[in-house]
Amino acid sequence: MKKLRLIAGIAIVLLLGVSVVVSFQLPAPIEVAQKVCSEKGFPAQNLALLGYRGSNGLFANWQTVEFQLKGANPAKRLVVELNQPVYFLPWQTVDFREEAQP
Repeated sequence: MKKLRLIAGIAIVLLLGVSVVVSFQLPAPIEVAQKVCSEKGFPAQNLALLGYRGSNGLFANWQTVEFQLKGANPAKRLVVELNQPVYFLPWQTVDFREEAQP
């Protein structure tokens, strides 16, 4: 019985360790948002970061990242909303929208 507990304990510690290592390998939300904008046809070099806000924890992380599109006439703001269900899973795009800047 003690051997089984030892094996289970080691397995749990290894799983937690691997999940922490994987979480550090994931790209930052700002990088993910830049990639989303690039996929929508807005080159990363034309984006100026306006700001970001959100929450970080073990579960249900979210981030809203805002960029200003350089050289757009009229001025345009790109907003990317991201969700991360658990800290070791990749960020998912929830919403992408273009807004006119006042």
